Amino acid sequence: MTSIESSASPMMSVKNLSVHFSRGRRKALLRAVDDVSFTVENQQTVGIVGESGSGKTTLGRAILGLTPIAAGNVEWLGEDITVASRSRRRDLSADLGVVFQDPYSSLNPTRTIGQTLREMLHTSSNLSRQEMDARVGTMLKRVGLAADAAARYPSNFSGGQRQRIAIARALVVQPRLVICDEAVTALDLSVQAQVLNLLRELQRDFHLSYLFIAHDLDVVRYIADRILVFYRGQVVEEGPAEELYFRPLHPYTRALLEAVPIPDPTVRRATRASAKNQEEFDAAPVPETGCPFAPRCPYRTDVCVRERPVIESCRDGRFRVACHHWRQLDGAAAPVSGVNGRSQRW
Repeated sequence: MTSIESSASPMMSVKNLSVHFSRGRRKALLRAVDDVSFTVENQQTVGIVGESGSGKTTLGRAILGLTPIAAGNVEWLGEDITVASRSRRRDLSADLGVVFQDPYSSLNPTRTIGQTLREMLHTSSNLSRQEMDARVGTMLKRVGLAADAAARYPSNFSGGQRQRIAIARALVVQPRLVICDEAVTALDLSVQAQVLNLLRELQRDFHLSYLFIAHDLDVVRYIADRILVFYRGQVVEEGPAEELYFRPLHPYTRALLEAVPIPDPTVRRATRASAKNQEEFDAAPVPETGCPFAPRCPYRTDVCVRERPVIESCRDGRFRVACHHWRQLDGAAAPVSGVNGRSQRW
């Protein structure tokens, strides 16, 4: 599997990455990440979208070295970091930041915010205590919190404020790439919008790249330049965010779009029956042969059951898609298109 190539060397390259787990008494092989390739360019946001259990979080953990890989590699600025030593991984923590989903469990309740942020600096810099305090205060202000927040504990803050603290913790070491793993999922809708706008501002000001992982295609489309759609460990579609959102090629992407909140009740009723059919397919086992999405796909034919589709480049190289029938869907309207149909939250 190949990713869409860029004209310059990418900041990060993921090449044929696979992560396997065994489950059950018979130790059945679970391909959590299956032969995944993509790149992240300088100051680019790549979105990873898929349902719960699709493998997107496992992908992020594998990139960070938190989960063992079965095959493939991750290159950072041309260096293969999948074979990096523990000490080298510590050095890389200054380049690779992470923001986790739950702002309540991701912060130590027994440590002040200042202690938490200084701990990051202890492991990745040679700053004096005074320099650390100055950087911590500056970063807290930059994410919209008062400098005296450093002396307070996580229990003194709301969920949205805690996620701002988590962002400050990721950025205080001045990384170049930040992996955001469901970073706004646990937040209320209005707070989601605030945090997403903050992430965009920080990207502009600090020249950051993001790997933004989420299950909500509407959220990912708002922040990402490119989107990879994950289904059961595989990339089934990749393309520019706006084009993929309004002109998807893969049936699974279209199913995700039908799951986007729809404010128009007329349109919502029109998609309800289709959503019910998708729920019935959710319990279907992964097929041993053929397309993994075939049990749920309304476009499936005999070839979908017999042969697994190979991901291929299309639309003048802007897209990749793994579907036998993508040509049939190319040019077809998205499931719910237009401002009045699709939720426009931000």
